[in-house]
Amino acid sequence: MAASISSSPSKALFTAEQWKRIEANPTAPFPDAEWAAFTPDQKTAVKKLQREYFADGTARQLRPRDQAALQGGDGGAFYAGRSLAIHEVQGPGAKSPYDGQAVTTAGIVTAVEADGFYLQEPNVGTENGSPAIYVRARGHQVKAGDEVSVAGVVEEYVPPKQRESNPDSSVTNLNAHPGSILVKSSGNPLPEFVIGKGGIELSHTASNFDLWESLEGARVRINDPVVVGALNDIPRFSDGAVVPDGGEGAGKRTVSGGLVRDAYGNPHVIGVRMPVDDLKVPVNIGARFRSALTGNVTERHGRHQVTVWDPGGVKNLIPSPIVPAVATLRTRFADPEHVLFIASLNGENKDVKVEDLAKVQGQDERNVDDDVGEGKLQRMAEQIVKNLTSPDIVAMQEIQDNDGNELSETVDASETWQAIIEKIVELGGPRYAWVDRPPVNNAEGGAPGGNIRTGFLYNPERVKLREESVYRLEDPAFAGARLPLVATFEFTHGGQTEVLKLQSVHNTSKRGRTPEEANERQVAQARVLNRWATQNAPQGDFEHLGIFGDRNAYTDEPAMQAEVEGGVLDLLSLQLPEEQRYSAQFGGSSGELDHATAKSKVPVAIELVHMNSDFDERFRSSDHDGTLTAWDFRRGRS
Repeated sequence: MAASISSSPSKALFTAEQWKRIEANPTAPFPDAEWAAFTPDQKTAVKKLQREYFADGTARQLRPRDQAALQGGDGGAFYAGRSLAIHEVQGPGAKSPYDGQAVTTAGIVTAVEADGFYLQEPNVGTENGSPAIYVRARGHQVKAGDEVSVAGVVEEYVPPKQRESNPDSSVTNLNAHPGSILVKSSGNPLPEFVIGKGGIELSHTASNFDLWESLEGARVRINDPVVVGALNDIPRFSDGAVVPDGGEGAGKRTVSGGLVRDAYGNPHVIGVRMPVDDLKVPVNIGARFRSALTGNVTERHGRHQVTVWDPGGVKNLIPSPIVPAVATLRTRFADPEHVLFIASLNGENKDVKVEDLAKVQGQDERNVDDDVGEGKLQRMAEQIVKNLTSPDIVAMQEIQDNDGNELSETVDASETWQAIIEKIVELGGPRYAWVDRPPVNNAEGGAPGGNIRTGFLYNPERVKLREESVYRLEDPAFAGARLPLVATFEFTHGGQTEVLKLQSVHNTSKRGRTPEEANERQVAQARVLNRWATQNAPQGDFEHLGIFGDRNAYTDEPAMQAEVEGGVLDLLSLQLPEEQRYSAQFGGSSGELDHATAKSKVPVAIELVHMNSDFDERFRSSDHDGTLTAWDFRRGRS
């Protein structure tokens, strides 16, 4: 029994029986009727005694938060266990050695949310564990700069939406009741660590996971941050990536100022999330912030990032100078009569339907979108006409069926294709025709109900489709994934007809798989493409092969090596300098996932048109850049 309770002057406010119960267990709730009959002074005294009890650290019996509440409170009752420093609670590993146990600890509040706050020990390093922790205490009244002591139960917390996909990706939290919080002083300096020059240096060649774990919950400062991963379109808080110190020593840069993906995956990139209500302008790759970004280290979906509470709004942003690229291949040919232009573009789940929330998986709002109303379909059409310069053929991926993400029997995408074509015509482009072969309903990956597929847009005034040639390339390697679409086109110029056997492909993603599993599947699919190219090798000067689309594998990975093995295909992007060789950005690394491989006796030039991956997702059409190739059939003609 705490001395502060046994000698409390509040004893005089209660009957002997009531006081006996309080002394026996200050956290035990009074019956509702008895509590309702208490005077305001009695209620205040009970709450005060409970706070003192927690602060004193003598409670010994845990009352589960889902079974009982502190009298007059709104949360669970927790007892104060042993007194530990925060870094002792965190421990040196990824999990707390005190998981499930009650502790009392103390520190400086560095950031607050409605559900809790971040607490950090001042002047303590990270050698023995993170000196910071997130305290869950709905209804707390602390503010940044408060020095507090708090009692609660340690929990390795996994957010509900991650419990299936990342069950082992937990964050050490302290579950506490506001009554257990004692504010000792206010207005204290906020402890923080500097990431980068003059502070904690991140490795460029090895995982920084353990280092970030030693900073879990800590307030950090990123000086002179440069954006190397444009913001996504998650509402309220958007994700991006930066490097500190103006990008000094960050590694090889792309033509737009991003980071060329290196052999180590650029582990020194810092993932950030920030509120965007005051950032209604593009935050593209190459943007900078006038002042440092500060925030707290969190872990989401198995990746560490810094939650920046106040990025400073538009006034703190130095916009990137980049603009969406426009292909220049056409300028190389004064007369396109003998040149065929073939492009590729991942449309990122385009459809024409605003889904009915009741008909999408889980009735989840994230499965409802409006590609037409939000302008994304328009932007994609503009990119085909303007940025890709109205190619003769466009290999497309991720085109959804007519009712988008709704779970139904619909697999037909004719309305989606036609809407794209009409937009292109409105913008001055050609009236394309389209071809696809519908997937098996809800069985080939992508958003549930969306039935994404591969297909082609083609200009019938420039090429002729051999209708009987169209088929889906079936193989067990593509089980559960999008099947490649094969189609043969004829291009007649100057009395000569070229025959082009083409594929539009969208191979298995790495998402939701271990690197080993993803690599195994992608290599198996690449071998299917390689075998197809071997079996369909051009038999003369006027036959040609081309495979276009999203491989979900980088240029230097085994899958791409397997696809071109034996020289049956040529990887066209190797013509380009490394700083131009990318089509997507992930986690601050820019690399090529969208490839064009070909076999032909004529020159085939390529351009990766950087019109999406460098740009803020809120203002772009897709997360992939376009690819444009020029097949030069002049054969000595000027």
